[in-house]
Amino acid sequence: MSGKGRGAHLEPFMGSDLQKFIEGRGGVFDRLRGSHHHYRMPDGTMVGAPKHDQHVSQVLFRQVAKSLDLTYQEARDAIGYPVQKAGKRRKKVTAKRAPRATGKGSVLDRVSTARERLNEIDSALRSGSRDPSVYATCLDLLDEASTAIQRAADVAAGRRAA
Repeated sequence: MSGKGRGAHLEPFMGSDLQKFIEGRGGVFDRLRGSHHHYRMPDGTMVGAPKHDQHVSQVLFRQVAKSLDLTYQEARDAIGYPVQKAGKRRKKVTAKRAPRATGKGSVLDRVSTARERLNEIDSALRSGSRDPSVYATCLDLLDEASTAIQRAADVAAGRRAA
């Protein structure tokens, strides 16, 4: 099947996929112009790709494939989004995340845990400990506590926690 016409399915992909594909073929980032990254290929040609958060249009992808001396189907196969027959769509793989508790009680528990750990670190620092890992742990705990407090403020304000 040639991949054209009614029987084919073209799964959309993002600009980041195209950028990785171009870089994998030897492209070196040259400049950002408007909403496109421009890459210089080893043979001197320039190839453009949309920013990473945008879908790649089929017209643009055909132009990129042509500039890389590939057929459209070869390029789709190489990028990992091959032209597929109708009904053979790739299943979406979604990572399951554990629901994050954002209630007042869980936030207060996190803050109190962070406070206890900070007190331990404070006593270690006051006793003269110069271990760099103590400082790194302290900074990590401060970040966690700050995030927990911000989530609690968002929940209290009625905003949805991220």
